[in-house]
Amino acid sequence: MWKHFWRLFVQNSCYACGRELTLQERCICLGCLSQIPPTQHEQDFCANELYMKFAGKVPLAGAYSMFYFEKKGRLQKIMQQLKYERAPQIGIFLGELLATRLQGSPFLEGVEALIPVPLHKRKHIHRGYNQSERIATGMSKVLGISVEANCLGRRVFTQTQTAMSRDERWENVKAAFEVLKPPQAAHVLLIDDVITTGATLEACIRSLLACASPPERISIASVGLAKNI
Repeated sequence: MWKHFWRLFVQNSCYACGRELTLQERCICLGCLSQIPPTQHEQDFCANELYMKFAGKVPLAGAYSMFYFEKKGRLQKIMQQLKYERAPQIGIFLGELLATRLQGSPFLEGVEALIPVPLHKRKHIHRGYNQSERIATGMSKVLGISVEANCLGRRVFTQTQTAMSRDERWENVKAAFEVLKPPQAAHVLLIDDVITTGATLEACIRSLLACASPPERISIASVGLAKNI
């Protein structure tokens, strides 16, 4: 516990490699950031590989992931720190970085609310925070768009999906989410940390579309998109 408390206030080393950060760096050193492979999704938000995961399943206004998530790569280590080492500040930093990459792009046109993928209450209590909500909060700081953290709820405590196929993941999450508070926005942006098969986001989207006052447009964004996993 004391390790987590101490790091929260005095962490001055890179969460990926441990190197001491310069005054111009925060959470992750520039060297490590440069080694995380970026996607090129900004070239076409409606025809990239992430968007195509949902084609014919649910309607999307746009899709964007900032980096590729590779097994044993820099981003995997960073995400492990965020999720399991009580380092919510990483989520804020990554959200700010994600927002900066998207700022001024047509992808954000008309977006009025950021909706993080929810955690089950049990996992939220154990972890202390929702990493997707921390990412959304970082984005909000840059973009000035509100975070609607209470819009979606996770009513089923699902098994870990690390080793599951897409079909198994879908069975695991298809009834896991519910709309607690319908969004009062025509265009919403769903925020996730890392997208693997897309089953979790598809379940969230279906829940939003089935609510009493569904949004007219739904877009999705994440820090990472799993590659070769």
